[in-house]
Amino acid sequence: MRTSTARLALLLVMAVVASAVSVPAFAGQPAPNLGSVPPRTPKVREGDWVLYKTTDGFRLETAVSVEPQEGGDIMVTYTMQDVQPNGRMDEPMEVVRTLSQEREELVALAQTLQNPRLDRRAGQIDGKRVSAYVLMDVREGFVVEYWYSDEFTIDGQVMMQIVTTVPADPDSPESDEEKVETDKMFEVVAFGNARSPIKNIRRYLR
Repeated sequence: MRTSTARLALLLVMAVVASAVSVPAFAGQPAPNLGSVPPRTPKVREGDWVLYKTTDGFRLETAVSVEPQEGGDIMVTYTMQDVQPNGRMDEPMEVVRTLSQEREELVALAQTLQNPRLDRRAGQIDGKRVSAYVLMDVREGFVVEYWYSDEFTIDGQVMMQIVTTVPADPDSPESDEEKVETDKMFEVVAFGNARSPIKNIRRYLR
């Protein structure tokens, strides 16, 4: 996972959840096959942008340059800007990532999962139809979902959410069936490219 404040917090959330259910990680077990999850980095172009909603607020990321590296690697330089509730954007912070880093992060994530599954799903973001690969960590009572796509974003990360199943309470007539609760740690709310720059960013901040 990348090193933004919001996503570091997500790793801490995962550690707390894992310790709460007291299920040991399957250390030494092979990671799930992620060969079917195509990397995003080779498809990034200068001017690509994505707006995330995180647990800390909103963040805009914009690709500045894409440069081939020796050995077939690819380096993407992009900026990250926190967006204030009034729409004002903070000073951009420049970040660099590579194709090899993207692959390493996926493998590292997969190695932490206890019961991994991989699925394909489609949906809409800001009126645009998108498809994503969903890497799931299925545990007793809840599922952690990591959504990836090679169609948009800078690093392929679309969303992370925790889906919890709350069993029915047999002693409560108002709770006669189980409920599903979803907590989104971060999600893409808008994206585009150099030909479709973001406009009226305030409408996404509601």
